[in-house]
Amino acid sequence: MRQTYRPLLYPNVNKETELVRVVIDSNWSFRTVERPSFHRFLRFLRPDTVIISRCKFKTIFKSQHEEAKRSILRDLGKSTKISIALDAWSAANHLCFLAVKGYYINKDWKLQEKLLDFLPMRGRHTGTSMADEVLHILLDTKTKTQLLAITCDNASNNSVLARTLQSKLQEVDIQWSARENTIPCLAHIINLVVQDIIRHLRLAATTELGARDTLQRRHIQDIETHISVPNSLRKIRAICIAIDVSPQRFERFIAVQQHLPPKERLSVIRDVKTRWNSTYDMLERALKIQKYIDEWLKQEILLRPGSHLDSSLDNNQMAEIDFRDLKRLRLSSTEWHHLELVTEMLKRFKTATSFLSQNEKPQIQYIWLMYNRLFDFLDKMSEDLDEDEENQDDREWLDVVRAAADRGRLKLSKYYSKTDAERGFLFNCATILDPTQKLTAYEDDSWEPQYKHLYRGQFLAYLDRYDNTDGRGSTPGSSIVKRRSLGNEWFRKPAPPPTSALNSFSSQNSSLVESDKTTGPTRQEGESYLSTACVMTDDSFDILEWWKTNEPTYPRLSQVAKDILAIPIAQVGVERVFNVAKDVIGSRRHRLSARTIQQIMVLKDTISQEEEQGLDYLVAQLGEDGEPIDEVNDLFELPASLEHTFDIDEENQTTEEESEEEVQEERQLPPRKRQRPQRYRDN
Repeated sequence: MRQTYRPLLYPNVNKETELVRVVIDSNWSFRTVERPSFHRFLRFLRPDTVIISRCKFKTIFKSQHEEAKRSILRDLGKSTKISIALDAWSAANHLCFLAVKGYYINKDWKLQEKLLDFLPMRGRHTGTSMADEVLHILLDTKTKTQLLAITCDNASNNSVLARTLQSKLQEVDIQWSARENTIPCLAHIINLVVQDIIRHLRLAATTELGARDTLQRRHIQDIETHISVPNSLRKIRAICIAIDVSPQRFERFIAVQQHLPPKERLSVIRDVKTRWNSTYDMLERALKIQKYIDEWLKQEILLRPGSHLDSSLDNNQMAEIDFRDLKRLRLSSTEWHHLELVTEMLKRFKTATSFLSQNEKPQIQYIWLMYNRLFDFLDKMSEDLDEDEENQDDREWLDVVRAAADRGRLKLSKYYSKTDAERGFLFNCATILDPTQKLTAYEDDSWEPQYKHLYRGQFLAYLDRYDNTDGRGSTPGSSIVKRRSLGNEWFRKPAPPPTSALNSFSSQNSSLVESDKTTGPTRQEGESYLSTACVMTDDSFDILEWWKTNEPTYPRLSQVAKDILAIPIAQVGVERVFNVAKDVIGSRRHRLSARTIQQIMVLKDTISQEEEQGLDYLVAQLGEDGEPIDEVNDLFELPASLEHTFDIDEENQTTEEESEEEVQEERQLPPRKRQRPQRYRDN
């Protein structure tokens, strides 16, 4: 008997397009569509399925990439301004890419983050060459007149990039200031601060990410016998390596925790030198399972006296480690206290980094608070170590940790001072546009009275520029700003700026204060906004929701808020792109061309955006034709475990190849805004 099948209810659903999407989103090889196991699976779902070839798949994939680019252009065209974050990355297959992410707030007051391009780069990564690539992306996405701010790390080539881009935009009569509109990546600054602290404490890891180092006798013999902070960390690092590299020792370590429920049994974490926060993770976990580490060492020593450990520790015929070596790894209560102290120091920076990793809400209005919180913490740690009476007998290691905190503060001060004057202007505007703060941040006694007036005039002058250019002109002004406490652990009262900085700022900006005499519609809204009381808030306050609700009251000012609050203060989104790219290229797809990788990354980002926004891609195409039949649901709404259903021949992935051609000064620092402790001035 001939079997018949109901026709698909929705003729405008493109099954081939959906196939491309699932292959790209799952990082499968293009050859997947030609594998017999994949054909069997599709025909199991629906016997009359038409199988496409890899060449047809590539054609559809390219058209989907072009549609993704058009979708990005449509979305960007609806925003007044756009800010970008960028960074360069070298892949394991020796290709280099420039990732540029765009940020804006849409009409529904949702913060949008889109990958504008993942551009292949050739030659040296100079600031000039990178500026050419950025300009190419701005021209390609038709956003050269919408550019507001660029967020990048503190590498010197990025400074050259910004200045070169400013010159190139001026050549086409677009005014954009590199000095005012370049945002230093706060996550990168925190990384530099912590790296300085770790280096001073001699805590730096020696293992690359993913390496499986062995533990040799010479590693333990390098650990000095006297108690010190560096030795304490070397011991715990050696213990973590010893447990991690041997399945037998790992089993014995887990057995020590056998009285715990299986889900509560924890292993150690190893740190790597490319990620400072892995050192914090290693220490935090070690302190959590301290008693099990001590018990494991005791059993290893007592139960195997005089014997050698597993041969897996041997490397290049080096001598194995025996129980006498493990005795050197036992930590005293003082050494555990060392680890607690270092962990507490790193914890605050870990918290700051975790906060920056959240990309759903604006963060720029919090940047001064984060700086102040870090300064306060480092200052307090130095003071507490000076006054530590319980450990005065071990003054040496207290001084080592205090000196490390001082080094971190000096590094933080260096980059903090680079946000003075006009380089902190956008931060000032974002602070004032926070309805919980407005100008009350400058009413504290620690501020000179003139600052509130100066900041108000500077902010209103910026609103005049919106009236004169319809929001698309250059960003004026200069500012020095800090915020007061909101009760959150990050939000602390700021220190006053030096009087010399105030006098300099006043003389440079008197004309801006006098500009109060002119009143445009945006300025009028700004004055009305500033005349109302600050919003009383709690942890659930949503700044975008507040502006959405008050958009009818401040239609022009709300557009300013949309533009400025969308500015990213970290490159976290770009780093996520690089993590995705590592999965795309993998260890078996190194023959992918740069052009194909570029197209995959842009399309993957579009797919990811749709999923994160909770959009049903199929329903968006179907219209109002009713509910889809079960066969359609079964075919296209695949379960999360489906990836493991496919019998993919990984060996064939090594042959994947595409034939397309591959696309191709330090400024003088202004005065600091915070007074340094006496020990800095003495140096």
